[in-house]
Amino acid sequence: KTYNKYLFFKNPLVMKKITQLTGLLFGLFLSLSINAQTTFDWDTNPTDNGDNVTETINGITATFIGPTTDTTILQANGWGGSSGNIILISPDNSIKGAEIPNFEVTFSFSEPVNVISILALEGEAEDIDYIFTPTGGTNSPITASLSGGVASVTLNWTEVTSFTVTTAIDIASYGFDDLIINAIPTAVANTGSSLSEGGTDI
Repeated sequence: KTYNKYLFFKNPLVMKKITQLTGLLFGLFLSLSINAQTTFDWDTNPTDNGDNVTETINGITATFIGPTTDTTILQANGWGGSSGNIILISPDNSIKGAEIPNFEVTFSFSEPVNVISILALEGEAEDIDYIFTPTGGTNSPITASLSGGVASVTLNWTEVTSFTVTTAIDIASYGFDDLIINAIPTAVANTGSSLSEGGTDI
């Protein structure tokens, strides 16, 4: 008896399994795509709102919030390893030697994210510490030591909705660039179907 291999694909059970496998692979691809890194570099149509700066990339909005209207976007010409624009809080530049008293700046997100790293800058190139404190998830504060006003800070926090940055001394300006995050992937739905029925696998 001659076996027609094309009849194999007309079997309803086989077709069901192929459909399920296709859906599973698509869901995995979608999950991996969503989990790609996003870098807030403040060069992709950022908006200066006076007391905050926002930028939206890949459907996620990051907001940089300061206590004053001196929050701004600045072309830093590569200072400290930055690229293009940085975000900055600086006191009234008309006052020579003005410094910011001890306070905090805040980064918030439109949805929970995993925060990977950020470039931290300080306007007077001081050797000082920035303290990064997260909200959301189970994470710990991190103290970063800036050398010459620069530090690439690894955070590796999960499920963060916002974080603050403080310092124990008065400084001339807070600056930041290249905030790298991962979106939290949506789990692939489990329909309860199996790729194996009746002990028969594809």
